[in-house]
Amino acid sequence: MRWRRVSDDQIVRWEAAAEKDDMCALLCLAKVAYYKPDFNEAEALWRRAVELGSTEAMHRLGLLLIKRDDKLEGEAVLRRGALEGDQEAIAALAQFLEFEGRTSESDEWYGKI
Repeated sequence: MRWRRVSDDQIVRWEAAAEKDDMCALLCLAKVAYYKPDFNEAEALWRRAVELGSTEAMHRLGLLLIKRDDKLEGEAVLRRGALEGDQEAIAALAQFLEFEGRTSESDEWYGKI
C-alpha cells in the first residue's frame, strides 16, 4: 500500500474504527501520519496502540523516539517490544545498543533473532 495515497474515504473508515480501539486502524493511521510526515500524530497513535499491547507499535514508537533524540524512552519502548518477542523490536534494540557502544548487550539481543 502506498501510504501517501490513501483515499479520504479509507481514512474516515480507519478513524471510526480507531475510535473503537481497532488495532489495525490505529497502526494504519499512524503510518499515514508518519509518512505525511506528522510525527506528533504518529507518536500519539502509536502510544495508543502500545497501551493496547501492540508490539508492532512498540517497535515503531521506539524508533521514532530515538529518531527524535529521546533515546532513554525509545530504548525502553523497544526493549518492551523485544521482551514480548517482537523480532523487529529485537533487531532494532540490538542495532541501537550496538550504535551506543553496548556491544555485549547488543550481541545478546542479536542472538535472539
